[in-house]
Amino acid sequence: MFLAKYDNAGTYQWKTNLGSAVFNTAEASVVTDSLGNVYVTGHTSGDLDGQFKTGVNDLFITKYNA
Repeated sequence: MFLAKYDNAGTYQWKTNLGSAVFNTAEASVVTDSLGNVYVTGHTSGDLDGQFKTGVNDLFITKYNA
């Protein structure tokens, strides 16, 4: 999965990757709050960002600052 940020004029700002070596999905679970923070939720079948999976599919939520 990846998340990219663009400014109001459509100019590319940055991109970050999130995922494991196996199946990952953020589905339609990407939202922002009133401060411009971005929250991504989904599930993964592998170890994600230094955390070890504890089941077949583990849920995750991550926050990116505005």
